[in-house]
Amino acid sequence: MTDKRIWVIGGANIDIVGHAAHPLKEYDSNIGSIRESFGGVGRNIAQACAELGEKVNLVTCFGADAYGRLIEENCAHIGIDTSYSIRSDKHPTSSYIAILDENRDMRIAMNDMSILEELDEKVLKRALDDMTREDILVIDSNLDPSYIEYIVDNSKARIASDPVSAAKIPRLKSVLGKINIFKPNAIEAEALTGIEIADKESAKASLEWFRAHGIDEVLITLGEKGILCGTEEGLWNITHRVVEMESANGGGDAMFGAYLSRRLRGENVRNSIEFAIAAAIHKITGGKEILSEAEVEKEEEIKELIKTLDIKEIEL
Repeated sequence: MTDKRIWVIGGANIDIVGHAAHPLKEYDSNIGSIRESFGGVGRNIAQACAELGEKVNLVTCFGADAYGRLIEENCAHIGIDTSYSIRSDKHPTSSYIAILDENRDMRIAMNDMSILEELDEKVLKRALDDMTREDILVIDSNLDPSYIEYIVDNSKARIASDPVSAAKIPRLKSVLGKINIFKPNAIEAEALTGIEIADKESAKASLEWFRAHGIDEVLITLGEKGILCGTEEGLWNITHRVVEMESANGGGDAMFGAYLSRRLRGENVRNSIEFAIAAAIHKITGGKEILSEAEVEKEEEIKELIKTLDIKEIEL
């Protein structure tokens, strides 16, 4: 463990997901199952870091309602410091609702992140003033663009960012050159670069685009095809063997949190990516890829999992 901290400024949601038991019928009540869980890209990344033993501060806004209290209590339980966050009685707690069809494909979704409008400069300044150059600050693009600019212009810490979605990624375009670590998926990367990643040449071109725009470390996630990585040391596609997925939910956030945890501790990019890939697979498989039945810490499970994943590095 280190005295350095990871700060996360972003959303903390209640996720509500309905899964239809039969083909969906519009304009009618459908039979199915409904589940609630804690979510939000910012909160998820904070959790991933906290579970690996990092000191984590989450800066967000909780609603003064039952959901807000539940999320805040859960953060305290898993070791996330929310003392720089605020509470609001003007907006409800951030929420996300999705309807999945009988094949678990998402048919429609909606989010309400209006509460994040209350993360103004006064709130942000308090956190920014207490950061150090040794820390890492994570921002997601749920934030208002003007506040994103304020954060990157006033942060002493290294800045990492998850673009959240292709629709919201334009909010980060004006500050790309000030982001140190950036993690889009292929669709989000294309929304910025205009380059569809279809082969080795287009993958290289996409990484070169981000590097030319000032990003120190760009990680483009490709699902089962691994991760594209670009740094001053070179461009690579890091691959792994195919695994049987239980749920894709949270895999990208677990990956990014694990990567930032390793980089905070001074690990090199290559080792950090290996650890991040294993952490994501640990998440999406529900830990079922772990061969040992022994009760060990999550970090040790991930390190053991790395040995089984046939991780390879392809230079671009």
